Parts: sequence; C-alpha cells; structure tokens
Amino acid sequence: MSEPERKVSYTIVYPHPDDSVRGSVILYAADINQPMDYFLYGAAKRWPVIPINPSLSLYRPYGLRIKPEKTLVQRTRQWLKEHLEDDPEDVQFSLLGDIIGDVLPEDRDRRCLDVIIVTPEVVESLDEDEEGELGRVYGKALREREARARSVDKALPSPSMGVESSAGVRSVFKANGHLFHAGRPAGNYGPPVAIFDPALGLLAYRLSHLDDDDDDLPEIRPDHDECKSAHKFVSRALDCYDEHKSLDRDVKYRHSKSPDFYVSGCLGAAYGAMTGFPYGVMELKKEAGLGGDASLQAQLSYAKIVSEDTEKYNFSYSARLQAKQVRKASNCPAVVIGVTGDVVEIGIAIYTDGPYSDYVFSSGRMRLGYQQDAQVRRIARAFKAVKLALADLQRLRSQTLPADPPPTRTSRARHVLFPKPVPEPSWQGRMPTVTFTHRMSRAGELFLIASTDHERSSGLYVGTMPVLTENPSASASSTGATEPVEVEVGVIVKFTAEYNEHAHRLLAAAGFAPALHACVPVCGGVKMIVMDRVRGEMAWCVQKRDEPLPLTVYEDVQSAIELLHGEGLVFGDIRPPNVMCVPGGSAPGEAPRLGAMLVDFDWVGRADEGRYPVVLNDDLGVWAPGVERGGIMRKEHDLYFLERIQDLCRVVV
Repeated sequence: MSEPERKVSYTIVYPHPDDSVRGSVILYAADINQPMDYFLYGAAKRWPVIPINPSLSLYRPYGLRIKPEKTLVQRTRQWLKEHLEDDPEDVQFSLLGDIIGDVLPEDRDRRCLDVIIVTPEVVESLDEDEEGELGRVYGKALREREARARSVDKALPSPSMGVESSAGVRSVFKANGHLFHAGRPAGNYGPPVAIFDPALGLLAYRLSHLDDDDDDLPEIRPDHDECKSAHKFVSRALDCYDEHKSLDRDVKYRHSKSPDFYVSGCLGAAYGAMTGFPYGVMELKKEAGLGGDASLQAQLSYAKIVSEDTEKYNFSYSARLQAKQVRKASNCPAVVIGVTGDVVEIGIAIYTDGPYSDYVFSSGRMRLGYQQDAQVRRIARAFKAVKLALADLQRLRSQTLPADPPPTRTSRARHVLFPKPVPEPSWQGRMPTVTFTHRMSRAGELFLIASTDHERSSGLYVGTMPVLTENPSASASSTGATEPVEVEVGVIVKFTAEYNEHAHRLLAAAGFAPALHACVPVCGGVKMIVMDRVRGEMAWCVQKRDEPLPLTVYEDVQSAIELLHGEGLVFGDIRPPNVMCVPGGSAPGEAPRLGAMLVDFDWVGRADEGRYPVVLNDDLGVWAPGVERGGIMRKEHDLYFLERIQDLCRVVV
C-alpha cells in the first residue's frame, strides 16, 4: 500500500474590511513547483469571497507573527499601510514569475504569516481605520454601492432590448426593479432627484415655471437664434419619416459635451459612442410604438453608462478611468431626454445607491396650429433651461476631476449618498446648514443603502446642524443677557410635498412637537422640514409589542388636539405612527413621566375647508366615519382618533 502524498500548509490573510479571511492554503508537495497564481487559485477555491482579477496582489509580510490570532487581521492591515509604498520586488510575489517552493521554502519561519492577499478594495479601505467607526460604516456603504453598480450592469438588458417589447419592459421593472428606480412599479421611487444636485434642482424648477412671465425667469428667455432653432425642431418633429431613413439626416443633434448644441439643446446619442463620461443622454424614436419608449431607453442608457464595465464598449482607458472616478466622487447627475415622434420629455437622473430618474417636463403632442407661438416659445424656454443645466454640470464635472487628494470615506459617502437641496429662487429666508449622516425609514430605523421600496421612498434623513443657544456658563452682561454660543444639535430632515408649518410651530411652542428649525421650499416641488431629533419611541412600536401606553400619552395628545382645534385646524391622522412617546419631567420621588409629541403635519388643514388626500388608503379600515378620499376634514374625525389612542393607554399607578 503506497503512502499518502505529502501536503504542505501555508498561512494566509485576506484583510478585507467586510469579508476578511485568515486560514491555511494546503497544497500537495508536488504542486509547490507551480507558479504563485496556482497558490492564489487554491485560496480562492477554498474561500469564494477572495476574487480573482488582474489587479490583485500577493504580499510577503516578513516578520509578521501569526499569534495572537485574534488581532492578526488588524495587524495585517497596519503592516500593509506601512509597506504599500515599498518596492514591489521587496514585498510582493510575482504571480507568474515566482515558484511556490522557491519563495515559500520549507525552512521559512512557520510562526510568521506567509501571504497577504490584497485587492484594490482592501487598499482603499486602509484609511477607514483612522476615521473610526463612522468611517468604517461609510466605507462599507460605498463598497456596497460599487457592488450594486456591477449588479446593475450585469442584470439590466441593453437599452434597446429593454424597450422594444413587453418582455423587455417586464425585465426592467419587474425582474430588476430592485436595481432600477424610475417610478414603476408604483412604489419603486426615491426622494425627488432634484434635491440631490443644485443644477438638476434649478432645471426642475425652471421647467415647472415655463408659463411664468419672462421677467420672472429672465435667464431662460430665448434669443432670436434659440427661438428659430426651437421652431425648426418642432416643425421637423411633426414630419413623418421612412422606417429605414435616419432622422439624423433631417434633424442634427450634437453630443452632450457641446452645451451650445443645435436646435433643441438635446444631447447626441451618447450611449456606445462617448469619448468621456456624459452628463446628458438623449434617445430618439421616429414614432410612438416603433422600437419602444425613447424616454425609458434614455433612462436605461444612463443606468448602463454609470454602472457598466465600459471596456466592453471599446471606450478609451482614460474614459473608463474617468467613469469610475466620477461615480466614486459624485452622484453622477445628468439630464435624460426622450424624443418620440412629436413628443419631447426631459428628465433628470442621479446614482446614489442605484440609478434614480424623474421626468420633469413633457411637451405633450406638439402642434403648429393657432397656438404655435406659445408652443414654440415653451419649447425654446425648456431647451434654454436644459442648456443652462448642462453648462452647470460641465463646470461641476471639471471641478470633480481629478479628485486630488481623495476625500475621506466620510466626506465621500455624504457627497454621493445624501441630498444637496437648493431653495426655490423666490425664497427669501435662510437655508439651514445641515450635515446629513443617515437616512431613516418611516419606522425610525437608520440606514445608508436602501434595500426595500419602503426604505427607498422614505424622505427622512438624520443629521446635525449648528444652532445658537444661551451659554449658561458665561457671565451676564450689564443688560443681564449672556452671549449666545453655537452648538451642534441632532436633527431630522423631512422632504415632503405638503406641510403645515403654522401647526407644527404652534405645538412645538407648547412642547407637543419637536422644535422646528426650518420649513424651506426647495427646488423639486417639495419642502425641506428641519426639526429637532428627540429621544423617544413611536407609539406604534409599543403597540406592536402589545404593550399598553401610559395615560399621560393620551393626555398630551388630547392637549395638542385641543390647541389645534382652538386655531380652527384638524390634524387628520392621529394614528400611532404619528405619535411619539417621549420622556418628560417629573416631580422628585415620582416615576418618570412618559409624554407625547405629534410628528407629522403633512395633512393638517382648516376645519370644514381642508380636504384629505385623494391617495388616502381607505383599505386600512382605521378611519373615522366620514373620512374619505378628497373628503372635507372635520374636528370630529380627530376626536374619533383620540378615542382610539385612549384605548391603547392605561393608568400608571
């Protein structure tokens, strides 16, 4: 009976911040004559989290002791930070040139680590350790964002295939709705794209005010040539074209990198023909129903461009590098335009935790009849607004690249994941300075990368902002006043289409709502609400645990409703998800008092005048008699809900 073939063991560490590996690669003695890439494949076969790609490196950590094993990964990361700049010939193995048995001989010190497997993600993550826990959390979110981009590229069909048939459309919205966010199915949307980039925000605002007087928005007043180009564009869009005849012969479009483009301010067909990373994409269909929806194809083109492995489209190396840099340094703001026959649609798009897009303008069916002057003027103003937005995006892109020095994980995550709202031009107040830190679900859970429709659609964020407050330690002046000091306070930021600022401030002054710092109309058709982040728990969380609430919660809600009713206001939705249980003051020797605050003022309206939303979910079966979609709001509806809150409470003895 022959003896079993001898095996050789080598210790390795893959110091990835999320999926680290420490263990042993075991090879047959006969295999030690293989090059080091054989060693790498052996490690990847045992631990699938170790990727195989050309940018991977193998390091030889001379003198790095294995014990204590508990700290080995962290000590390995520290060793890498200290030796990354060393001569590769001194600290790295050659995958093809080095033979396993030669570079890892039998007489090596077995108390020391043999090999460190290093990827670009590992190298990029090394600075996270200096940024603390928040840096590591943000670093993980950025890596998940990049991994999701690769998933988008692999899963989404090509733009043309995604629109040319019902099967293609189903593939986009049904099979891959978790990766592509354009409002279909119904719940697959995020906060308005306009709040994530100032240039896109201003574009959305201008396109929503095209029918205002020229004096209100003089910057989008078209000149002679722009009016002529718009007129020619509409005329040619109304023509009919042979199925096999290129429309480009009749209407000339330039690429997005020429902001002073001909006729429409539209963009050239950027997909597959770019020389750099685009800030605009246009798709064109000769007629509705021929080849699919041009607007959807433009959205798909954008999604593929920002996420794809551009090498397979024969882009230059500099273009591929620029695409990666832009995605890592920004949320990739862009204009997307679809022209289908006689209809033009203009949209805006960003990439945060996935591609999101909103269409903010539609021409409707263009005609040159008796209203042709108004029609052409409206198109010309829309194209002028796009032209200004593209110029702004071009300036932004030139400032983004090159990114030197690279920002910290914390600053980069905040830049690519969080909103950058701008107030509407007519707003005369002060814009709050908020540093966003997390997103928040309607259930109060914090996250950075959304994974469900409920998380994606939430318009809630957590952050900090500076506020002036009295300094209790400062000595009073001759007038008895103390100098205010600036402190950072935790805040909740909510983006919503409707909000009753007066009702919120009324209750906040009485202690029945969080302090309200700002209510600002921002570009994108929403208001930015900034309020204190208070310590407490939503009443519905207590209800889910089947625990009773103290009667003091009911008493505070009752007092809040009495205040609103005294002002002729109806809250409209006093359900447990809108009631926060908060700790309050109590007399010495007494148990802490649990009070209540109301936290959602979207529906508040005038009694007997205001109306409930037409999208009210009447299937819940919780509404007061008489509450209906679009129905009149009445005080007795609040009183009905108040009784339901009382039913959830008990007397605390």
